[in-house]
Amino acid sequence: MADLFKVRNYAGHPVTVKAKTGSHVYYVARIKVTGPIHGNLSGCRFWYTEKSTEYRQQLDCSTIVRLGKPLEDEK
Repeated sequence: MADLFKVRNYAGHPVTVKAKTGSHVYYVARIKVTGPIHGNLSGCRFWYTEKSTEYRQQLDCSTIVRLGKPLEDEK
């Protein structure tokens, strides 16, 4: 996996992926933990548009949560 601090931030920009191909774009989420953690996050939901139709896709995935120093809020 690429160093996520050095890759381009695509947030707020459309990403086009051709049918039957992959993408070089990684999806990254920042979460705020508000209670005890009892395991990894699971399930990924994506919303996307193809031509003029909007879709929602639910995929199996697993995400490891690592606790550390809180991130600075972006201003």
